[in-house]
Amino acid sequence: MKAAGGRPSVPLASYPWAWLAVSALIGAPALAWHDQLAWTLSVSQAGWLEPALWANVWRSTWVHPHVQHGLLNLAACVLLMAWGWVARPPAQAAMAWALAWPLTHLALLADPRLSYYFGMSGALHAGVAVMGVHLVRHGQRWAWALLAGLLLKCLLENPELKATLAHPVLDMQTAPLAHLLGSLIGIVSGWLCVPWQSRS
Repeated sequence: MKAAGGRPSVPLASYPWAWLAVSALIGAPALAWHDQLAWTLSVSQAGWLEPALWANVWRSTWVHPHVQHGLLNLAACVLLMAWGWVARPPAQAAMAWALAWPLTHLALLADPRLSYYFGMSGALHAGVAVMGVHLVRHGQRWAWALLAGLLLKCLLENPELKATLAHPVLDMQTAPLAHLLGSLIGIVSGWLCVPWQSRS
């Protein structure tokens, strides 16, 4: 089927609506709540059975200590959204990303060195990893290098696997383990959820 001008039309069902929805859910609320530090995920202030702690497993993604931190993460989220528009990952990829989001934070809670965590960098790394798996399963062999480079980047930025590192530009402590855990969990969740596809 062709649209006006001779170009093939693209059915609405083929657009990555689910991926765009997850991108928006991860990024958009941060515009309103960038300074709500009370929403930080913290084990030291609440036990594992506290409902507030489990709520923060999701919403700590939207918390940023200052505007620059939030804007950098939002820019990365917009790039992931645009990448999804071009690559058109299936709904299963969006499901894998949505699953990796809280699982990354739960994995961080298992580290006794961390008393709190906020920001969306872990979820964003998970999104890149899921997209890489989608591309691999779509027949894009170069995506293997993407996944390997993502993991290498996470290891090089924190070779000693420290709980926190000082960020010289943002003037804050970061939790680089979120990058590594998000990448690993994104790969696993993507591998479990994203189906194999024929090469277009």
